[in-house]
Amino acid sequence: MKENDPKGAEEYKREMTARFRKTVASLEEENKEQRQQIEEVHDQRVQALLNEKKRQATHEYRSALAVQVGSQNKQNVLRSLKNYIRTEEKDRTHMLNRYRHLLRSDQEEAQAFEPILLHRLRYIDLRINGTLAMLRDFPQLEKQIRPIAVEFWQELRRENTPEVNDDELTILGNEEANEKLIALYKKTYERTASLSDKILVDPKTTTVAPPKPTTPKKIVSLDVRNF
Repeated sequence: MKENDPKGAEEYKREMTARFRKTVASLEEENKEQRQQIEEVHDQRVQALLNEKKRQATHEYRSALAVQVGSQNKQNVLRSLKNYIRTEEKDRTHMLNRYRHLLRSDQEEAQAFEPILLHRLRYIDLRINGTLAMLRDFPQLEKQIRPIAVEFWQELRRENTPEVNDDELTILGNEEANEKLIALYKKTYERTASLSDKILVDPKTTTVAPPKPTTPKKIVSLDVRNF
């Protein structure tokens, strides 16, 4: 065909190339949508599980406080309070990890998720502070337990905030700290993505060590007559 009709052959080649690219783009978009649906279903299941654990932890804490009315129940109250704080912090870690994943996989989704994330982070702190406030009905118990619980909360947040060692970014109940944390994740991703692009564009950034010189091996001939 190319010999008989070069112009037609070239046109056919362009059409086939365009069709192939369109097919590939369609498959990639379909794969992206399927992956997104799977991730959303997974996130919903994880969130439902976390919500159930928080509900149970809240119930146990309230029950422990109710027992406190008639008798001293310090250890049980502290244990259930710590358990509740732990479940809330697991929820926080899950959401932060999801945001970091979106930064790597889908910038638009990450941008859309950002205000939702900040809202949820804020309400996690509000819920924990509200739970601590329940101790006010028991002044003596609050004096004994609250400092221990707050210290536990702070330590848990330091340990479970991904890729962060700065205490300023893990301040309890601080919306500005949450905003700075999100900004840090974005900056880290952008720096990593920029470095990856530079390596792909400029192969000279990768240095290959020259091969070591080899010493010629001596060849020893064996004369069967010597045996």
